[in-house]
Amino acid sequence: MTKTKIVTSLLNNFMFEVTKEINVEYAHRLLNYEDPFTGEPGPCANLHGHSGIVRCTISGNLLEPNCMVLDFKIIKHILKEAVGTFDHALVLEEKDPLVDVLKDQGIRLVLVDNAPTAEYLSVLAIVSINSMIISLHVKNGLDIDQDDGAIIQRLCEEKLCTKIEWFETAKAKATVNLTPDLLISSIMSVRHKTKQDQNMN
Repeated sequence: MTKTKIVTSLLNNFMFEVTKEINVEYAHRLLNYEDPFTGEPGPCANLHGHSGIVRCTISGNLLEPNCMVLDFKIIKHILKEAVGTFDHALVLEEKDPLVDVLKDQGIRLVLVDNAPTAEYLSVLAIVSINSMIISLHVKNGLDIDQDDGAIIQRLCEEKLCTKIEWFETAKAKATVNLTPDLLISSIMSVRHKTKQDQNMN
């Protein structure tokens, strides 16, 4: 056995991480934001924009036949689908009074149910990305109706988005790592979509 064959035979014994990032230009404000030192209204309460970067890490220990965890083209497509919603948009909390003022002005608004911080947007991104990855697994035979524990065990043996890094600037980022609760949120999202698709057919 040559050295190359030895390495190839061991590939599925490793845990791999692959990372892809995209740029996202967005504006937001943090309703009722107060400066943590003065208690006065802080600058983040004003409308402002970011030239952000979103970095997605996919982990897996089962390689595709082409020796990839997941093709970078697929990761880029999934990342654009998940984060593209925010690109060149104004992201506001649903209860922000500016929503009523701006909704009929032709401005691209994205409404979220919590403060649109980098932390919260990264959570939305990891749930959305894993929902898309789980949908790929469903197409390949994963039974989405089995119990959560069995699905989580199966998914952890394959590939998932395990980390999102949301850079507001080059020097400020929020990182969210995959947790069982976040994974269950993705599973429930896929179940809901699957049932909707079945009802339409």
